[in-house]
Amino acid sequence: MPAFFRFSSGDVSGFKCLVSLGIMYGIMSGLVYSVIHMKHVKPLEIDAPIDRFSEARAIEHVWKLSKEIDGRQEGRPGLKEAAIYIKGQLEMMSERAGSDIRIEIEETLVSGSFNMMFLGHSISLGYRNHTNIIMRARTVRGDRQEQVDREGYDPLLDVDSVLDRFSDTDESFDD
Repeated sequence: MPAFFRFSSGDVSGFKCLVSLGIMYGIMSGLVYSVIHMKHVKPLEIDAPIDRFSEARAIEHVWKLSKEIDGRQEGRPGLKEAAIYIKGQLEMMSERAGSDIRIEIEETLVSGSFNMMFLGHSISLGYRNHTNIIMRARTVRGDRQEQVDREGYDPLLDVDSVLDRFSDTDESFDD
């Protein structure tokens, strides 16, 4: 028998270790594959509890804003309709909020301009009577009240949501 077919006891132990590692790698790879590719969380339906995120409700809002409300470019009526829809949804959210959560909805008109450099070109835009709809949600009382008192706000429930649109005016922008 040729010399390269003879194994010492150390070679056999090494071979057993190599086979064991290969089997362990195969089992772990199969487990990881099943977790990544086969075990998904089922999205909640539209009739899910209101305090839980529902993918179906989110898709319904996206559908309403992208398909049913047409022409959301600046100066088009669809932008105002979208702002009314979003503000209505925020007001419904405010009505459903518990007594330990304070939700504020604020609508303001702003005017101004900005200038930015993009790929070596100057881009400027001026705006007048631009409407900002702002929603703030904060806790009032609860388990985190000590942190709220210490930091001045609740970082776990500090959400600002902004929607911008131009208001309906007959003013020109070329003053």
